Amino acid sequence: MRPRSQRATQSRGRHPHALIRGLVRTAVAVGAAVVVAAGLAGGTYAYWVRSVSLEAGTVKTGTAGLTATPSSFSLSGLYPTAARYATVTLKNTGKVPLKLRVDSLAGPGTATALSSSLTIGAGVASASACVAGWSPTWSGTFAAAAASDLGATLAAGDSATLCVSTAMAASAANGAQSSSTSYTLTISGSQVP
Repeated sequence: MRPRSQRATQSRGRHPHALIRGLVRTAVAVGAAVVVAAGLAGGTYAYWVRSVSLEAGTVKTGTAGLTATPSSFSLSGLYPTAARYATVTLKNTGKVPLKLRVDSLAGPGTATALSSSLTIGAGVASASACVAGWSPTWSGTFAAAAASDLGATLAAGDSATLCVSTAMAASAANGAQSSSTSYTLTISGSQVP
């Protein structure tokens, strides 16, 4: 007679290894079905997530704007050691603060006795201070005029008085008498970071 465990296996018609293989196949099939179903559902098994798009709105840049309005003045009657003073109203017409500076000084294309004897000065000052004895922040001649900051900043919408001096050197040549010249002083405003 056979042992009981063999008889039970034979009566069912299966070998113990066949039973284990069947269970493994079933488990693999069920696992594969779960993976396929999860993939088809497109879901992930993580925390819930929600996203929202924000309308950034319109981005606008500021502007830099500077205007100059000179007062009426006359440089006539200038003589050696004398100076004449004029005021110019500078206005920041932009939306950003501006640091003021002298960019350049341009005189006549050909130097003359008069133009060679002049020194031009500039600085921010009150209109009442723009008189004899005032000391400019910047000065230069037509032969040597370096760009330089004026040491002043204009807030958006603000105005300031620029004082401009024109002085004749004591050593001016006699040929400067009864002559005239013109010049351009260029002032700029750079945005303050």
